[in-house]
Parts: sequence; C-alpha cells; structure tokens
Amino acid sequence: MQCITSPLDDTDRATLHVALRRERLYAFMHLLGAFGAAAPAIVVAFLETGLPLALTVAAVATGVCAWQLRRFFHWRTTSARLRRALAMGMKSTTHGALSGVEVVQPGQLRYRVDGDVLILRPLAAPLEQADTAAHMHVTRFEHVQATDVVLHWVPLTDGRGALLGVEYSALPAPERVDVTMDAAAVERSGWQVRQLAILLSVGLLVAMLTHGMSYGFGLNQLLQTLCIAAGAGAVIFACNRVRVRRLLRRGTQMTVMRGVVSEVLSARVRSGRKTLHHTWYRVGNMLVCPPTSMRGAFGVGSPVTLEYIASDAPGLAGTLVSLSLRA
Repeated sequence: MQCITSPLDDTDRATLHVALRRERLYAFMHLLGAFGAAAPAIVVAFLETGLPLALTVAAVATGVCAWQLRRFFHWRTTSARLRRALAMGMKSTTHGALSGVEVVQPGQLRYRVDGDVLILRPLAAPLEQADTAAHMHVTRFEHVQATDVVLHWVPLTDGRGALLGVEYSALPAPERVDVTMDAAAVERSGWQVRQLAILLSVGLLVAMLTHGMSYGFGLNQLLQTLCIAAGAGAVIFACNRVRVRRLLRRGTQMTVMRGVVSEVLSARVRSGRKTLHHTWYRVGNMLVCPPTSMRGAFGVGSPVTLEYIASDAPGLAGTLVSLSLRA
C-alpha cells in the first residue's frame, strides 16, 4: 500500500468546510435539546407540585438531557477533529489493491487495501441535497469490482479518518464541463421549492381535516384555509421567480459531470416515528443523495450525468441540480 501526503484542493476544502458547518449545527441542536429537556423539571420545581410528579419529571428530564449532552459532546469532538484537519491543509492519498469493503457501525466503512485496514466515514459532496449526513446509519454498501483503488482522506484519529473521494482503476475518470445555466436547468434546480410546496399542501390539508373533525366542516373555515394556502403558495411562487430571474441574469455557471456510479450506500434515518431510507451514489469524487423525484434505476456501473452548482463561499453548500441516467 502506497500512501502519500498532498495539499487539499479546492473541492476537498469545500467538502470539509460544509461538513464542519453541518456538524457544528448538529452540536448546537443537541445543546438546545438538552436545555429543552431540563426546562420541564425546572418549571415543575417552581410550581411546587407533589413529590411523585416532581421525581418522575426529573428522572425523565435527566435521562433525555444526558442523551442530548452525550450527542452534543460527540458532534463537538468530531467537528473539532475536522477543524484541525482543515487547518493542517493536508490529506492522505492511499493507493493499492482493494481486497474488500465492509460497513462498520455507526456508518463507517472499512477498506482493506494491500492487507492494511482503513476505517473511514464518507463525507457528502458540498451540495444541498435530500440528505447531508452520509456517514450516519449506513446499512448497505456496494462498489464496483476493481483491483486497484485510490482513497483520498484526512486522518482524524489513529487508523480512522474522513473519506473525501475514491477512484477505482476499473472506471475512467469522469468528464467535467462548465456551462451557463439555461431556463430548463434553472427549473431542474428548483426541486427544493417543489418539495416545500408539497409539504405545505399536505400540512394545510391535515390541519383542515383535523379542524373539521373537531369543530365541523363549515364554509368559513374552508375559505380561511384556502386563503392561507393561496397566500403561502403566492409567496413561494414569488420567491421562486426571483430565484430564477437572478440565476438567469447572472449567467450562473453549472458543472456537468458525466461518469459512472462507483459506489452505492443505503442509509436509514429516523424522522420522528418514521424511518426514512436514503440512497447515496458516488460519481467521481462526488457523493450525492438525490431527492425522490430524481431517483431512477441507478446502480453500480450505471452511466449517469450529474449537474450541480458549486458554491463560491467557504462553508456554504452548493446546489444539486439533477442526477439522471445517461443513454
């Protein structure tokens, strides 16, 4: 196994900047959760309720607060390691014969290269996508069959690191070209706006049905709900038109990458009482998770076209425009 050290390139820095920003956000949210868990115990103590209720609330609040603080310190530690790696400005490039890849919980991959073992957690491409935590709850992993592999990673602890990119000898290097976005490309990039409109519609429908079942389905309530829906829809439409006009007026550049899917990661993410299943695809060194509207019959070895807008500001994610099967 050959391992050399080289400076981080612009894409590597963008990936680390965005990952660091997200992990700091995770830490902040868990810290808020700890304060939120402690609040009921404080309120009950001031209300001078009975001892059994106070003890019950205190026990539950302590358990939840302890879990939230545990997650806070976890994300704080991982973000500190990423910050140190970014400050050093160097990455490791490992080249050798690949003998196997395994999923290691929680959400890490064990690469066996020339008999040596590297445990790496994959970092998502620095783009706004359906999911951004590629390293969490990975349940299944597939990769293209290849004899040689090149791993680009930054060390975090002994024998472990963050995976920036993978190159397989069996696949040609992807083709990249920068083009000016046209109206069709701008429309494709608006998948987040469409998802927001769908969520808003479903939320208003549920609220209307819940209110109707509780207080009856009156004409006034129906008209009020329709007015709220129309107003919210008008705001979303107006914001989207401003976004479209700005992108077209600026002549925004979009990167078009034509390559082959080299890795597929399946992840399980808890959202309330539901379990969401996300699928990640690696094209070149970009690990992306497209929304449901973009998902097709992709698999390892599928020729695809990836379109995205890279961000110019450090720490800010770019935009995933589309991922489509290439004829």
